[in-house]
Amino acid sequence: MLTVTNEALVRRQLRKSGLFLGAAMAVFGVGFAVAWLRPEDALTSTISLVALGLGILLWQVSQYLVRRWGPRFRQDGALTRALKGLDNRYTLATFADSRLPDYLLVGPHGIRVLVTRATGGTVRCHRDQWSRAGRSPLLTLFLGNSVRNPTVEAVQGISHVQQFLQRELEPEDADAVPVNAIVVFTDAQVHLEVEACRFPVTRARDLRAQITRDKGPLGPPQIARLRRLLTPPAAAP
Repeated sequence: MLTVTNEALVRRQLRKSGLFLGAAMAVFGVGFAVAWLRPEDALTSTISLVALGLGILLWQVSQYLVRRWGPRFRQDGALTRALKGLDNRYTLATFADSRLPDYLLVGPHGIRVLVTRATGGTVRCHRDQWSRAGRSPLLTLFLGNSVRNPTVEAVQGISHVQQFLQRELEPEDADAVPVNAIVVFTDAQVHLEVEACRFPVTRARDLRAQITRDKGPLGPPQIARLRRLLTPPAAAP
C-alpha cells in the first residue's frame, strides 16, 4: 500500500491554530485590563463581557484546528498499521485537501472515506443513532458525545468527494468512480454493538479484511489517475 500525506496543509492549519490561540489570549488580556483599570464603569462591564465571549470563540476555533490536525489526534498512523499488507493498488491519502475528508483510501473499490474514532469502551450504533455505554445523559449533555455521529460525517464526506471529482474530472469519469465510507474505531479496547447502520462499522484490526472483500470495478489506469488527483504537488513522483 502507498501512503501520501499533505504535510504542507497540516503545517498551515497548525500555524492558523496558533494565531487563533494568540488572538484569544490577547482578547482575554484586553478584557481583563479594562475591567481592572475601570472596575465600576458600566461600559467596562460590557467590553469585558464582549471580550470574554470573543476570546472563548477564538479559543474554540483554535482547539478545533488542533483536534483535527495536531499530531496527538491524527489517525493516519493507526490506519497505516491496520492496512499493512495491502498491495500497491491501494493508496491511503491523508489530508489531501482542506475541502476533503481527512482520510481517503483509493483502490479498485474506488474511494472510501475512512471516518475514524479513537473512542474506547462499548459503542452502539442503532439505526444511525450513536451512543457510548456507561455514560450518563447528564454527563453527555455537559461534556458532549465523544462518538458524535459518524454517519453524518460519512454522508458529508461522500458528498465532498463527489463534488471534488466533478470539479476535477469529466462528468462521465467522475460518475464512474464509486464513493463510499467506512467507520473505523482505532482504540484496541473498543466493543461495537451495531444494528442497521447505513455504513460498515469496524475496528482497525478488521479494516483490511473489510477492504479486501470489496473487489471493485476500477482498473490500474483509473486508480493511478485518482492517486494523482489526491497527491499534493510536492509529494508527487
